[in-house]
Amino acid sequence: MENPEYTKETVILDLLKSFYTSHPTWSRDTKGTAPMSSEFSTSCLSPIDTSTVYIIGEVSYDEASSSFVKPSLVYTFNSIDSTWSPFTTSEFTTFDSNMSNVYNDMQAIMRHGLIYIFGGTNTPIHKKAI
Repeated sequence: MENPEYTKETVILDLLKSFYTSHPTWSRDTKGTAPMSSEFSTSCLSPIDTSTVYIIGEVSYDEASSSFVKPSLVYTFNSIDSTWSPFTTSEFTTFDSNMSNVYNDMQAIMRHGLIYIFGGTNTPIHKKAI
Protein backbone atom coordinates (compact mmCIF):
# COMPACT_ATOMS: atom_id res chain seq x y z
CA MET A 1 0.00 0.00 0.00
CA GLU A 2 1.35 3.41 -0.95
CA ASN A 3 1.51 6.32 1.48
CA PRO A 4 -1.34 8.78 0.94
CA GLU A 5 -0.69 12.24 -0.45
CA TYR A 6 -2.04 14.88 1.90
CA THR A 7 -3.23 18.14 0.36
CA LYS A 8 -3.95 21.67 1.53
CA GLU A 9 -6.41 22.35 -1.27
CA THR A 10 -9.74 24.07 -0.92
CA VAL A 11 -12.06 22.90 -3.68
CA ILE A 12 -15.27 24.68 -4.64
CA LEU A 13 -18.47 23.77 -6.46
CA ASP A 14 -20.38 26.93 -7.41
CA LEU A 15 -24.06 26.03 -6.96
CA LEU A 16 -25.16 29.34 -8.45
CA LYS A 17 -23.89 28.28 -11.88
CA SER A 18 -25.51 25.62 -14.04
CA PHE A 19 -23.72 22.27 -14.24
CA TYR A 20 -24.42 18.68 -15.13
CA THR A 21 -24.93 16.61 -11.99
CA SER A 22 -23.08 13.73 -13.65
CA HIS A 23 -20.03 16.01 -14.24
CA PRO A 24 -20.01 18.88 -11.74
CA THR A 25 -17.40 21.55 -12.39
CA TRP A 26 -15.18 21.72 -9.32
CA SER A 27 -12.46 24.35 -9.14
CA ARG A 28 -9.48 24.92 -6.87
CA ASP A 29 -9.56 28.03 -4.73
CA THR A 30 -5.99 29.23 -5.23
CA LYS A 31 -6.33 31.82 -2.44
CA GLY A 32 -7.90 29.34 -0.02
CA THR A 33 -4.96 27.03 0.58
CA ALA A 34 -5.43 25.49 4.03
CA PRO A 35 -2.76 26.08 6.69
CA MET A 36 -2.52 22.32 7.30
CA SER A 37 -2.77 18.99 5.52
CA SER A 38 -5.45 17.08 7.34
CA GLU A 39 -8.09 14.41 7.31
CA PHE A 40 -10.94 13.13 9.50
CA SER A 41 -12.17 16.59 10.54
CA THR A 42 -15.74 17.79 10.70
CA SER A 43 -17.13 21.15 9.68
CA CYS A 44 -20.15 23.36 10.11
CA LEU A 45 -21.31 26.66 8.63
CA SER A 46 -22.05 29.55 10.95
CA PRO A 47 -25.70 30.58 10.66
CA ILE A 48 -24.72 33.89 12.27
CA ASP A 49 -22.76 35.31 9.34
CA THR A 50 -23.22 32.47 6.77
CA SER A 51 -19.66 32.97 5.55
CA THR A 52 -17.59 31.38 8.33
CA VAL A 53 -16.94 27.65 8.20
CA TYR A 54 -15.59 25.98 11.33
CA ILE A 55 -13.22 23.03 10.75
CA ILE A 56 -13.00 20.98 13.94
CA GLY A 57 -10.60 18.20 14.91
CA GLU A 58 -8.35 16.38 12.50
CA VAL A 59 -5.29 14.30 11.97
CA SER A 60 -2.61 16.50 10.46
CA TYR A 61 0.54 15.35 8.72
CA ASP A 62 3.78 17.34 8.59
CA GLU A 63 5.61 16.36 5.40
CA ALA A 64 8.88 17.99 6.49
CA SER A 65 9.22 15.76 9.57
CA SER A 66 7.29 12.77 8.12
CA SER A 67 5.15 12.63 11.25
CA PHE A 68 1.65 13.27 12.44
CA VAL A 69 1.22 16.43 14.50
CA LYS A 70 -1.44 17.92 16.71
CA PRO A 71 -2.95 20.89 14.88
CA SER A 72 -5.12 23.63 16.31
CA LEU A 73 -8.39 22.03 17.43
CA VAL A 74 -10.49 24.50 15.43
CA TYR A 75 -9.80 26.53 12.30
CA THR A 76 -12.11 29.01 10.65
CA PHE A 77 -12.43 29.53 6.92
CA ASN A 78 -13.87 32.82 5.66
CA SER A 79 -15.65 31.89 2.45
CA ILE A 80 -15.89 35.51 1.29
CA ASP A 81 -12.15 36.23 1.12
CA SER A 82 -10.82 32.62 1.26
CA THR A 83 -8.76 33.11 4.41
CA TRP A 84 -7.97 30.58 7.14
CA SER A 85 -7.37 31.32 10.84
CA PRO A 86 -6.77 29.19 13.91
CA PHE A 87 -9.66 29.61 16.34
CA THR A 88 -8.32 29.92 19.85
CA THR A 89 -10.26 30.41 23.04
CA SER A 90 -9.81 29.40 26.64
CA GLU A 91 -13.19 27.66 26.46
CA PHE A 92 -11.58 24.74 24.59
CA THR A 93 -8.93 24.17 27.29
CA THR A 94 -10.80 21.29 28.95
CA PHE A 95 -11.83 19.69 25.66
CA ASP A 96 -8.31 19.96 24.27
CA SER A 97 -6.37 19.22 27.47
CA ASN A 98 -4.76 15.96 26.31
CA MET A 99 -1.89 17.33 24.22
CA SER A 100 -0.82 13.89 22.93
CA ASN A 101 -4.17 13.10 21.31
CA VAL A 102 -6.16 14.43 18.38
CA TYR A 103 -9.92 14.50 17.99
CA ASN A 104 -11.30 13.16 14.73
CA ASP A 105 -14.19 11.40 13.00
CA MET A 106 -16.68 13.69 14.74
CA GLN A 107 -19.87 15.18 13.37
CA ALA A 108 -20.71 18.82 14.11
CA ILE A 109 -23.70 21.08 13.62
CA MET A 110 -24.28 24.66 14.65
CA ARG A 111 -27.66 25.80 15.92
CA HIS A 112 -28.67 28.88 17.90
CA GLY A 113 -25.04 30.02 18.10
CA LEU A 114 -23.80 26.75 19.64
CA ILE A 115 -21.60 24.11 18.00
CA TYR A 116 -22.67 20.58 18.91
CA ILE A 117 -20.08 17.81 18.38
CA PHE A 118 -21.22 14.19 18.23
CA GLY A 119 -19.20 11.00 18.49
CA GLY A 120 -15.70 10.69 17.14
CA THR A 121 -12.45 9.38 18.48
CA ASN A 122 -9.75 10.70 20.77
CA THR A 123 -6.67 9.22 19.08
CA PRO A 124 -3.01 9.20 20.20
CA ILE A 125 -0.67 10.86 17.73
CA HIS A 126 1.73 8.47 15.99
CA LYS A 127 5.07 10.18 15.57
CA LYS A 128 6.12 8.23 12.47
CA ALA A 129 4.27 8.00 9.19
CA ILE A 130 2.33 4.81 8.64
